[in-house]
Formats: sequence, structure tokens, C-alpha cells
Amino acid sequence: MHCRATLAARISRRVSYRLFLSRPSALGVFASGRCLSTAVLGSGGWPSTALVELIVVARSQKEHILAGRADLGISRLPLDPGLFEWAPLGSARNVCIFHPDHRFAKQTCIEAQDLAGETIVDIDPQFAAHQMNFNALRFAGIEPDILVEFDCNGHEAGYVSAGLGISITNEIIAREYGAFHLGIKPVEPSALYHYVVIWLKGRTFSNALNVSLEAIIAAFSQMPSVKGDP
Repeated sequence: MHCRATLAARISRRVSYRLFLSRPSALGVFASGRCLSTAVLGSGGWPSTALVELIVVARSQKEHILAGRADLGISRLPLDPGLFEWAPLGSARNVCIFHPDHRFAKQTCIEAQDLAGETIVDIDPQFAAHQMNFNALRFAGIEPDILVEFDCNGHEAGYVSAGLGISITNEIIAREYGAFHLGIKPVEPSALYHYVVIWLKGRTFSNALNVSLEAIIAAFSQMPSVKGDP
């Protein structure tokens, strides 16, 4: 209650600075709220009359930075160092998410052959994650049974929690789904993803933007790790 009252008091003093943050849609479940509360409540350097507003977009993080529509973005490496600068937020490997009553709950790791006979909730084929997941399946001689296909990370949790199938994502995305109480297990083979906060190369930082950057980095460092059991 004290935290909420403090946040409300600071919000009531209202906005003197607006932060435009571009990030993947799935990170709005938990990460964006943590970034905002860290900036408003946790930073002694934050001006008393100011409030960061996270104005978020679902896709094309890099394009929004280049066009000047976003101050900061959350993206993954690799990036063009001639266009962007960045600071690390964390690394993640692939995991499988599933209904807590699923048979995978008894396994320590999910491999391609384990997916035989499973209905799958998967991201659109235009994404590299789709290609990697299904190349591994087909290499193992398994034709994937896709029940639901979505075009933006974040939608899979609802389908999986309803018992409609399993899905492959990564640890940073999966920890956004804690409220769904899904089962989560590591996947092999796996890619390694490096998440970073990015900005336009050569950009001059105001005090408020510096505090915003520090808040985003701090928020990601404080997020809970993915649990291996449902």
C-alpha cells in the first residue's frame, strides 16, 4: 500500500518529461511496469516533478529509433554499430512452455523428438525463431502439428494455459508469463539470445534520459529467473 501511495503521489505532480520506449509486445506483461516503477520510485536522481511515461510499440524497435519516434528501445543482438549504441540487459536460451498438467512436467529437458504428436502454438514463419524450431523438428523426421499460429510474441501464453498446445520461446519472454503458472523446461538444441537497450548512435542524453536508461537496466536485473518446474 505504501508503494502504491508513493507512486500515486508522484504521478499527481504530473509529467514534465515523456520517454518513448520501443520494445517487443511480450515485454509489456511485466517488464514495462517494472521499468516504470523503478524510474518513478527507485531513483534518487529522478526530478521530483517529472514522470517517465512508457509509450510502447509492439514491433520494429530499430525502425522507431532511427526515425526518431522512440528514445530507447529493447532489442536483440546483432545490431549495426554504425547506427546504434546499446547496453546489455540479459541473455536467454530457448524454453518450452506448457500447461502444468502436461507430460513434459516430468522431464528435465525437451528435445525435438519429444514434440512428436504434440499440438504446437507457434510464431509466424517470417520470424527466425520459427525457422530454427521447425528445422530442428524436421531434421528429427517430425512434421510439426501447428494448431495456432500468431504474429507477435505474447499471444502464446493464453493458448498454452488453456491446454491447446505447447510453445517454444526463450527465457526472457517466458518469465513475462509468471501469472499464467505455466510449466517451463529448457529446450535442446537451443539458440542464445542477447537482449539490449538501444539508442541512436551519438545521441546526447539528458539527465531524465540517463535515469530512464538506468531504470530499464535495473528493472531487468531485478526480474525473477525462469523456474524449471510448473
